Amino acid sequence: MGFFGKFREEHKVQSFVSRLEDANHKFRADFLMETTFHLNAAKKALQDIQNSQLEYKLTAVGWDYITKLCSELKIKLLRHGLDQMVRDCDHIAEYAARMSGRSD
Repeated sequence: MGFFGKFREEHKVQSFVSRLEDANHKFRADFLMETTFHLNAAKKALQDIQNSQLEYKLTAVGWDYITKLCSELKIKLLRHGLDQMVRDCDHIAEYAARMSGRSD
């Protein structure tokens, strides 16, 4: 695979992690549109990773970090009764936990 193919793979993984970080760090209960946008983008990026079978690009430590981000975001979402977003976080966290067990 050439340089650009490897770059696209890395970009998909980085996009997933950064969107989830943004959803967590930029959470504001009075402006949920931004958090919703980032969480939906993270879900889409995870789907792209799954479709491209790029899960191996993240190590167990990386998947554990994803699980930690989801846990932190879930706590914030639960405080404000945002059940659908909590389910989205749970879905990502469960997948990350499965992948963590498979990695290194």
